[in-house]
Amino acid sequence: MISLADILAYNVYRRFRENDPAYPYFTRLQPQFVEVRKLPENEEPPTTGGSG
Repeated sequence: MISLADILAYNVYRRFRENDPAYPYFTRLQPQFVEVRKLPENEEPPTTGGSG
């Protein structure tokens, strides 16, 4: 079974292996990577409400 992480990792790998900045699948995913980088550094991830 292939997971979403496998698909994302392959597209990043292929873009850099082929040295092709116009690789269509990577260019569609790239804005999502940029949005992740813009998250505030001091913000903590949401908790699931478990005891700790």
